[in-house]
Amino acid sequence: RKAAEEVLQKCGKPEIDLRAEWKAQVETQTKPLPRQSRNAGKDAVKELIQLRETRDGLKKRQREYDALIEDENTPVDEYTEAKTELESVRSRLWELTAKIRDKQSAL
Repeated sequence: RKAAEEVLQKCGKPEIDLRAEWKAQVETQTKPLPRQSRNAGKDAVKELIQLRETRDGLKKRQREYDALIEDENTPVDEYTEAKTELESVRSRLWELTAKIRDKQSAL
């Protein structure tokens, strides 16, 4: 106990401040954890299903744009639009796939 009192004196902080910090720390560490909603699991699964449906729609659009680009009878303006949109779809698809992976690992 005496050694502890010596350390407290050497730290240079008033005892009242240290006690206040100690009390705040104890309150923070011992407060109950936030409760989770009863439907949190169901909601997470629903969200995952919606994300997968969106991903499937993007994959379909990607295939359509690929087909337009590969078709040599595609008019130039449609070809240009398909190239531009394809980049956007690929980017969104990549982001969505990562989000789905994160959500799946959280389940």
